[in-house]
Amino acid sequence: FTGVIEYKEKTAIGDFSQVKEPGCYFIWTKNMGSSYLFSIDTGIYENEARKILDKIEKRQRKDTGVETKVLTDCLLAYFYFQERMETEESSILEKIKPGIDWLLSLQEEDGGVHQGIEGGIKKGVSSESTGRFAATLAMFSQAYRDYNKEYSEECKKAALLAWNFLENYHPLVLSGEKVLKDEEERRWAAAQLYNLTGSPIYRRLVEETMDMGKEAYGKEENVYSILSYLTAKHPIDIEMCTNLMGRLLTEASSVSRKWSEMNHEMDKGDRERLYREPLLLMYAQYVAPSK
Repeated sequence: FTGVIEYKEKTAIGDFSQVKEPGCYFIWTKNMGSSYLFSIDTGIYENEARKILDKIEKRQRKDTGVETKVLTDCLLAYFYFQERMETEESSILEKIKPGIDWLLSLQEEDGGVHQGIEGGIKKGVSSESTGRFAATLAMFSQAYRDYNKEYSEECKKAALLAWNFLENYHPLVLSGEKVLKDEEERRWAAAQLYNLTGSPIYRRLVEETMDMGKEAYGKEENVYSILSYLTAKHPIDIEMCTNLMGRLLTEASSVSRKWSEMNHEMDKGDRERLYREPLLLMYAQYVAPSK
C-alpha cells in the first residue's frame, strides 16, 4: 500500500486505514526509513490484554495506592466491557485475585490498611489507603460472588471492616463543614459500598460530599465515585445523576476535540494523560452510548 504523507513542523501523518488484511507490516518513508514492525489482525487487543493481565497477576506489589488503581481499572473493564472479550468471564478476576490477596494481607484486625510494603516491612496505616481498600474490595466482592461466594463474602467483610475503621477513628464531617483529607477516597468507598449493599447511609454520604465543581474529573477517585454512582443498581438522585451525566459528557467532548486536534507529539509528562483520557472517553461511551 502506498499513500500521501502530510508533513508538519515535527511530525508527519499518513493514513493506511484501508489496509485490512491480517499480517505483519512496517511503514517506510524516504526521509525516515522503516518503522518498527506492527501487526494488523482482529485479535490484537485480546492478545495484548492477556499479556497485560499475566503481568498484573505476577507483578511485584509495593504500594496500595498504585495497586488499587490497577485493580480498579481491571474491574471496570470486567463490569463495563466484559461482553467484548473473547475469554472466559472470570479470567480477568482470576488474574487480579493475587492483588486482592495482597491487599487483604495488609489489613489489621481493627480494619486499618497499611500504605504498602517497603524493604519487606509494612508501611504505616493511613485513612487514604484504607478508603481505597474498602472501595476496591467492595468492587471485587460484587464481581466475584457468582464464582466463589465464600471469598466474595470475605472481601465484603474486609471492606466493611475498613469502613468501620474510618468511621470509628476518622469520622467524616458533613453539612458544609471542613472535611478530612481522605474525602475523595472515602466518597469512592461509600459509592462502591452502596453499589454492593444498597444501604441508604452510603448513598447519603456520597450525595452530601459529591464535588460538583469543575475539578471533579482531575482525580481518579472522583471519576471512580461518579461512575459507581451513575451505574448503581439501587435508587439514586435523578437531579444529581443528570448533572453528573451532563458534566461527564462535556468533559468527554472536550477530550475528544483535543485528541482530534493534537499533533501527536508527546513527552514524559503526557504519559499519564495519554492513559487516563481515553479511559474517560470509554466510560462516557458506556454510561451514555447514545451520545
